[in-house]
Amino acid sequence: MGLLDFLKRGSEDVGMEAKRLYDEAEQLYKAGNYDDAVRLYEKAWSKYPDVGDFYGLLACYIHYNDASGNEMHCCELARHGAEKGNSQSMYRYALFLDTGHGCAEDKAESRHWLEKSTEHGNPDAAYALASLLYDEVKTNPLLLDRCYRLTKVYADRGHEGAKHRLDEWFGPIRDDEWQGFTTARMAQRGYNWLCGREGFQQNLALAMRCLRAAAERGDAAARSNLGWCFEKQGDYASANDCYILSASQGCTTAMLNIATNLHKGLGAPKDDAGARRYLRMAHDAGDERAKKRMAQYFPEDEVRELSAGMTAEEMNKRAWAYLKGVDNCEHDAKKAVLWFDAAASHGLVAAWYGRGVALDEQKLHSEAFASYLRGAEQGNAKCMFTVGIRYAEGKGCKHDDASAQAWLLQADETGEPRAKDKLYELYPEVEREDKVQFMLDNMPTCIDEDFSSEEYDVEAMAHDLVNDEDYELARELLEGYILEIDGGAQPSSCHEDLLLYLAWVCYKDGDGSDAQSPHHNLRLAHDYLIDIGDDFDAYCDDSYMKLAELYYACYTCYEDYDLKHVPRHRSRKWYVRKAYEYYSQAADEGFPMGMYYKARFLIDGDVVESDFNQAFMLLKESEEGGDAEPLYWLGNMYYYSDYGRVNKDAARDYYERYVALEEERVESEGCMSADFAQASCNLAHLLLQNHSNADDYQARQLLDRVVDSHHTVADALFGYMLYEGRGGMKIKATGLDFMRKAAANGDSMARQFLRNYGYR
Repeated sequence: MGLLDFLKRGSEDVGMEAKRLYDEAEQLYKAGNYDDAVRLYEKAWSKYPDVGDFYGLLACYIHYNDASGNEMHCCELARHGAEKGNSQSMYRYALFLDTGHGCAEDKAESRHWLEKSTEHGNPDAAYALASLLYDEVKTNPLLLDRCYRLTKVYADRGHEGAKHRLDEWFGPIRDDEWQGFTTARMAQRGYNWLCGREGFQQNLALAMRCLRAAAERGDAAARSNLGWCFEKQGDYASANDCYILSASQGCTTAMLNIATNLHKGLGAPKDDAGARRYLRMAHDAGDERAKKRMAQYFPEDEVRELSAGMTAEEMNKRAWAYLKGVDNCEHDAKKAVLWFDAAASHGLVAAWYGRGVALDEQKLHSEAFASYLRGAEQGNAKCMFTVGIRYAEGKGCKHDDASAQAWLLQADETGEPRAKDKLYELYPEVEREDKVQFMLDNMPTCIDEDFSSEEYDVEAMAHDLVNDEDYELARELLEGYILEIDGGAQPSSCHEDLLLYLAWVCYKDGDGSDAQSPHHNLRLAHDYLIDIGDDFDAYCDDSYMKLAELYYACYTCYEDYDLKHVPRHRSRKWYVRKAYEYYSQAADEGFPMGMYYKARFLIDGDVVESDFNQAFMLLKESEEGGDAEPLYWLGNMYYYSDYGRVNKDAARDYYERYVALEEERVESEGCMSADFAQASCNLAHLLLQNHSNADDYQARQLLDRVVDSHHTVADALFGYMLYEGRGGMKIKATGLDFMRKAAANGDSMARQFLRNYGYR
């Protein structure tokens, strides 16, 4: 080991020893064993002073041992602790420097350490600093603010000296403090504290102290400002007392302030008569603010005075001037309302509309609506128009479509040019009803024109009504057409399309007599359906889909419908062949569901010869339509070997997409279709083949839902999963019950499972 290493190691040992001695001394000091504490502190000090701040040693000398003769050592300890950051040491060092005990007297350095100790939160230092500041206030009044704040903080913390000084220093102004001060100067000083101006920091307590002193010597402005101080504290009653006394001394600001509080009911009951009285006093004393305040608080007085001798039209014009801020009138919606009120009270109905506009600007929509309604009831078209819109929007009133339409119609009849367009904009069905009524009123002309223009195009209107499922209005229009044809008019070139629309309306909507039989609607549609010729050429492409669905409904409901006993009936096969024919037409026109149903016919092979390849191509095309059914059958095409294109991944993809699309419908309707049940079962079967825990869990969830829906197609596979414990808990007994139930129903998969498990 070299010499430097040896010295370094020795230094570390000394530091550790000093630390041990210091820590023991601290414990003795806290325990009240001061003599032993001093002994160990001194040993630690002699070895390594930087081991601590040694405030404990300083305290022992000052408080518990005789410090006489140790002044220099105590001063050194205080300086050491101060430099180490101990706030009490800073405070003690400041005292040594201030008195010159143990060191040379240095007032500036003493002030420096007193400030630092205060910054570190030492209450004794803060109290001492406040005392210094108070002595310096006579030459520098701005120091009083900091003096007050220091004293107040520590008084609030319970420092007894600070509490005493707060009362002594900041109570009422003493006689000796008036030396060199006039009442006006004291009032000005209070105002400066209040506003934080001319170098003074804003301080409400000091402001009130000075203002109260000046007020007691009769300064009216000081008393008014004192009232303002009370207001800042929320004490409006005391503020009003100050304002009333100050006003009696001629202070117009106090008059304005007490008027404001009386008008608003602050510190006293609302008293507009008293407020007017004080405002007039201020005005008579020459204060220009009084006139503006009077207009602000009591604009009705101004309107009443100025409107005397004016006509209602002139009042209305003045109201709009205030509302728009023109003709030397400053924009003021509240004042505009008063002028509109004056005009309306003199019989001008149009003023109710302007009043509503002014109230709307203030977002007083309920009051505005009441104003518009008042004008509407008195025959004003603008008010009628606005009331109609408000009922439609529910703005300022309860939403009411019937009332909205009624008022807009009345506004239109009264001559409001915007009403009809707004009515049609808000309620397109009203425009449609009007157009239908026009066509019904002019049906002979519509037929003569062969629906050649939009105004007379009955076919286009019927098509839109049917597609929008407005069956009641569609029936009214179509029956009006049929009535005209039955009366001898020449049928339109779109005659068969209109028959189809009427058949569709009967099928979908009936005539309100649905209770007669389960298939009453279809029976009503049948007569119109048979009247459509075999060579039907649809005016609109989507008519093929409607016609196909009607024929297919006749086919599927043939027995329930008892078609054999219906006049002009056809054979069951005839209906299904017609359904295929028109589904094919719809497919050729690009309708996805037409393609889908044609594909189903090609798969089933009952009406036409089976063609799985063509069916597959049609299903692929119909997939783009976004419907769920093609996805299910594409899944089947890939799942079942009968169709010659087995692909497990593709089947799983289609089944998953199908289930995802149908999920919401199953949840909302609360029932599960057979296709959904089968797709869920097939998908579960595919998932189980992956031998993945996640896929097993998903499969079990699918099957559990199918079983809960009372479909039996999943019983065998679900029983197997329970028996094996795949995707969840193993429940062999329940699983066995499900497999046996499925086997009893002829399920070959269930029988195979049972044989595998040794059951017969």
